[in-house]
Amino acid sequence: MDVNVERECSALGGLFNQIIADMK
Repeated sequence: MDVNVERECSALGGLFNQIIADMK
């Protein structure tokens, strides 16, 4: 796997976490 893909996954996860935190 490319490091780029891993970085994108991490960014996506962070965004997802923020949205969930906002819903709480």
